[in-house]
Amino acid sequence: MEGILKIKIQFILSVILIIIITVFTTTYLIVKDTKELLLGNLDEKSRIINNYLIGISSEAILKKDQLNLSLYIKKILESPEIVYLYVTDSNLKIFSSNNINEIGKDLKSIHPEIIKDNNFLNYIKEGFEINCKNIVTPIEIQTNNGKIMLGRIHIGLNISSIEERIINIYIKSGIIAILLILSAIIFIVFITNKITHPLSVLLEGIEIVSSGNLKHKIKVNVKNEFQILANSFNDMTEKLDDYYEGLLNAFMMALDLKDKYSPGHAKRVAQYSVEIAQKLNLKPKQIENIKIASILKDIGNIGIDGSILSKKEVLTPDDLVKIQKHPENSAKILKNIKQLQDIIPIILQHHERYDGMGYPKGLKGDQIIIEAKILAITDAFDAMTTKREHKDALSMEEAIYELRINKGKQFDPEITEVFIEILNKKNK
Repeated sequence: MEGILKIKIQFILSVILIIIITVFTTTYLIVKDTKELLLGNLDEKSRIINNYLIGISSEAILKKDQLNLSLYIKKILESPEIVYLYVTDSNLKIFSSNNINEIGKDLKSIHPEIIKDNNFLNYIKEGFEINCKNIVTPIEIQTNNGKIMLGRIHIGLNISSIEERIINIYIKSGIIAILLILSAIIFIVFITNKITHPLSVLLEGIEIVSSGNLKHKIKVNVKNEFQILANSFNDMTEKLDDYYEGLLNAFMMALDLKDKYSPGHAKRVAQYSVEIAQKLNLKPKQIENIKIASILKDIGNIGIDGSILSKKEVLTPDDLVKIQKHPENSAKILKNIKQLQDIIPIILQHHERYDGMGYPKGLKGDQIIIEAKILAITDAFDAMTTKREHKDALSMEEAIYELRINKGKQFDPEITEVFIEILNKKNK
């Protein structure tokens, strides 16, 4: 599952990176072209104004008509794109401007920054700093002796508005990028979920089956290769389950042949144990483990002399020691089978007693795992209700009575009552 989540995150990050690069590149090109276009428009406007002013200014300078030229300048400065406009003579003395108080003053001493042509500067107007592009155009007239410079026109073009537009483009591009990223994430999550959900189901199913639940079926509601894969996997696990059940049945038959006086014992114990486990709402894995442990719990009897198992007389202390070794013998037989490692503790503890008087380790109470507690009750019950050479079978009522008087001693009280409830329902 972590692998699928990692794929999703990598996919989302890759798409986000592509979106960011695309938006950034597009924005850069748009800003570059827009800035060039807007500056070009300003330059064109300044050229039109300059061409218009050159004729008027040259005539005004020759006639020393500052007042009339100032009216023209005031009219031009009504345009928001024009920040300032100065007409100077050939010595850079201010001949005309919108500020009458500056007329006759040296422009270099008042605004030295606007002497140079085509440079960018910050101009203070009415207390506000405005970013400008300064354009200087010479005022010349043609004479028989050549061109004579009468003065210069100094125009400040407002590029702050251009920068504001550029900032707006960046903001809008950022918003578009965020919306695209959010939309992409939603879309990618939707698509990847649609693609990876069947894969997640398959992986989850594989994990469940690998944990030992061969009866699990993978269900993917798609009509593609994932469905084919799921069907193939289900067919494989079904065959494995049949093979597995066959092996367990073979073990049961082998044990029945070893102890001919208790045929079907393992099968009955397994059935009782599963019913109790289901009643106690144990997990499916625990229930399956109990079932297997019920079948394999006495496999250690294979190493015990058959004459002891079928003995009609009372068992000797030496016989009892050998028989009490069968949980440990079973564990030794199964210890190298990786898939049965969870079964071994159940088998080892199924002859422990609730009061600590059992074997092989004398565990008591909560030291005994619940699966082994269940198996201890069902194993003893089936032994009580099965006829042997040296004893008769108890009736159901007698066996239930034995369970009750031994709960809290040999058996877990709560589990004993659950089992008695199951037995009583069967007898109705």
